[in-house]
Amino acid sequence: MSEQSNTAFTEQDFAIFESIATRDSVLNLDLYCLLAVSHFPLFTEAEKLFEPTTERELCEFDPVQAIIFTAANRPENVTTVVQQHLQTLGDSVPNKVLFLTRIREALLKASLLCGFPRVINGMWHAMAPVDEETRQALPKEPLRLVESPETLTSWRTRGMEFFSRIYNRHTDRVMGALTDLNPDLADMVKQEVYGKILSDTRSLGEVETELIVIAALVPMEVPAQLKGHVHGAKNVGASDLEVKTVLDLAEAICSRVRQVAKPVVAPALHNQL
Repeated sequence: MSEQSNTAFTEQDFAIFESIATRDSVLNLDLYCLLAVSHFPLFTEAEKLFEPTTERELCEFDPVQAIIFTAANRPENVTTVVQQHLQTLGDSVPNKVLFLTRIREALLKASLLCGFPRVINGMWHAMAPVDEETRQALPKEPLRLVESPETLTSWRTRGMEFFSRIYNRHTDRVMGALTDLNPDLADMVKQEVYGKILSDTRSLGEVETELIVIAALVPMEVPAQLKGHVHGAKNVGASDLEVKTVLDLAEAICSRVRQVAKPVVAPALHNQL
């Protein structure tokens, strides 16, 4: 791989992107980020790692981009990401359903990291550009129904197995710390967070799940948790290139998001009371 492909954006890159994406001195964040992603050497190189298998063929890094924008509280950009990818799928409803199922699953998993309000907004914007035929073809029933007490037991077992693969030799220490903080928190992590949601790999595999977790944590600015999942992603099979790509992409987007102030809504709502 060339030296260029191992670097993030240069000052010249930023200048080019900003000159194209700026209209009347107002930064169009949608256009800026799409340009940045399409010209990001490491991102382009990492896309080649995803072989066209059943599990990954339509994913590329679109779920990761959607999660970054959602966690950064820029859900309107999720519409652009989804719309851009839907256009590449043409009129194939099955392919669009597969892609959207993965986007929705990624957002569901991210809700455990960046919270339900942001993910609800991200989900709404993800569905905004979807045509009616594709909407009708999407699953209408929950994928994680409790069919018997054994279902809960199997979730818990599966969740702890995934948790152990992520934290490896630190598993007992991390779970012990959670238990000391609040036994109910530790139980929720075992049963709901890892058992019911994160360890379900029907739509997103373990590596993809951990990359999504990283994508959600970067905008949240929680270095301790991010460090744990950077190592965790590698523990479940992610390559250094995959992890570095997500980290660099998230930081590049977030650095621009921080420069574009978003209006504070609380004072306006307070004045309406």
